[in-house]
Formats: sequence, C-alpha cells, structure tokens
Amino acid sequence: MRYYELTIIPQDAQSQDDAMHGICTGVAPTKPVKQQKPIVYSTLKPNGDNDLNALMIEFDLPIAAFHDPIGNGNNCYIRIHGIPIAMIQQSANLQYASIELSAGMSKGLPLAHPEQRGLIMQGQVFQAFGNWQGENTSLDLVVMMLQSTTGNYTFQWKKGDKMTTMIEQVLKRNHPDYTVKSNIKSNLVLTNDESGAYSTISQFARYVFNTSRSIISDKFYPGVSI
Repeated sequence: MRYYELTIIPQDAQSQDDAMHGICTGVAPTKPVKQQKPIVYSTLKPNGDNDLNALMIEFDLPIAAFHDPIGNGNNCYIRIHGIPIAMIQQSANLQYASIELSAGMSKGLPLAHPEQRGLIMQGQVFQAFGNWQGENTSLDLVVMMLQSTTGNYTFQWKKGDKMTTMIEQVLKRNHPDYTVKSNIKSNLVLTNDESGAYSTISQFARYVFNTSRSIISDKFYPGVSI
C-alpha cells in the first residue's frame, strides 16, 4: 500500500510581518517561535496498521538546481481531499506553519519495501486555502522551501582546498537544520585564494556552478549543482 505522512506544525509568537520578511528574503526570523500541536495525516493508524480510510493527497514537488532559473523560488504544492470543515475554516492559521511530508510504501504488497520510505519534503506554508463544493472538501497548501538562518553566503576559499569543503561550510552555516550530502570531484581546487559574499543560495549556487565549469573545461562536464 502506498504510504504518506503529512505533518503540519502551526506557528505562534511570530508576527505576519516577520514571517513575510523570511519568505521574501529567504532568511529565517531570529525571534523565538512557539510551535502548536502538530496536525498529522497518514495512511497508517497509531498501531502501525494500514488505514484504509486515509485521506487522498496530491503533491507536486519540483526538483531543480538552485543555479537554474526554474529552481529559484519554485514552490511546492499539496492538496488534501476530504478534509474536515473545521480545518478549512481555520486554514488561514496555517500560513507560515512548518510542514514535512514523508512518502513511500507500507507493508502489504510483495514488492513493497517499507524501509525505503522517508522524508521527501520540508518547508514552510506560504499560502493555505480551502475548497468546499457540495460534499467535497479539500485543503490546498503552497509550500516554500529552504530558509537560511543568516542570508550570508560568504566564504574564504584557500588555494589547494577542495570545493566540497568550502560548499559544506557555507551551507551548514546557513542551513544548520539540514543535512549536507556532497558528491563532487576531488580535483575541484583553486590555484589561488578566492573569497565571495552572496545574499541568497541561488546566487551562491550560480557561482559554484560557473566556477566548477571553469576549473574543469571538458565540454561534457555538467558542473556542480546544489
């Protein structure tokens, strides 16, 4: 059976102006945020059995490199069908909520591998709005990805140091809640010291992509993508 678990954590103690500033700039607010009780929709019951009455869900999660224009500000979309009326009436309160979506397969079919399921999306609700037509209800969520904690993508790349080391330092500083995984050629090093400062991850990713292509001049080399 197909598996999903959608967790929505509404936020308190954060003004709309602060939240909108974070969404527009990509920099997470520094003020303390109180999280409300999570709202969870899943295909599994609390005891782990499959829930045959689980709500139907649709999602569109685009995947693109940050240096590519299509990967800059391309939000995710989620729709949950059969939502309670009370949830639709309170949908405005879901704006700026933290959200996580896990997916995969659960036990049941011979070819299913439950161990492969896991987190496929994490972000913040940018817009939330409900629909009610006759007996049909749904909740639509537009989700923004990846906020920086500083908005300060600065680096000092020393001669002889690997590009992967520089990238990991920058990303871990700006996104401490995310896991950085890299698969980069070891010969991506500079013959001189270089420094840089960028305000968004898209600008930094463009620098990484162009620099990697300049170091490895092979026309078939795809470059480094974030």
